[in-house]
Amino acid sequence: MRATIALVADDLDESAEVNHARSGAPATWPPHIRQRYGVQQQPWRQRLTSGGALVLLVMPVAVWSLWHVSTKPVAATLGTYSISADRITLQVSYQSETNVTGKVTCAVRAQDERRIDVGFAYLRLPATRGAEKVLVYTLRTRKPAVAVEVLGCQTGTDVNRLPAAQFPPGVKPPAQAPPGYAPAAG
Repeated sequence: MRATIALVADDLDESAEVNHARSGAPATWPPHIRQRYGVQQQPWRQRLTSGGALVLLVMPVAVWSLWHVSTKPVAATLGTYSISADRITLQVSYQSETNVTGKVTCAVRAQDERRIDVGFAYLRLPATRGAEKVLVYTLRTRKPAVAVEVLGCQTGTDVNRLPAAQFPPGVKPPAQAPPGYAPAAG
């Protein structure tokens, strides 16, 4: 009977060691436990190769995304401007890439001292095909402005990708003369 008790005590000690070994990282587990649960050690070369392949797959997408966002087919700058009571005469210089055809749409706005829009227009301009063009435009305003800016330009006539006017609720933007037009009141 004493031999049986000693045998059981030895089994308990071995199982305690196995349980202790299972509580660590899979690399410290006994081979029969790793085999039972399908845990395999990955050599560092395999990890490095997998990581390198992942970087090579992700890098072109990241580079293309950054290039696509940072390069614009049309560049526009605000030159000089003069402010009067109800209008601003401004000079916009713009240049499009050589492969741009059709129309170019630019958003121009004027703001008062509280940074509220008092004038806004989308300008429809012909593409320049690489050459820089200058447009002198008179932007009508609701009251005198203190700031004027070109918000951005894009190819085509769809203005959904350009910044929108920020007039207070219920305020209708002033009508604009061609080649510009005021956004719909919102």
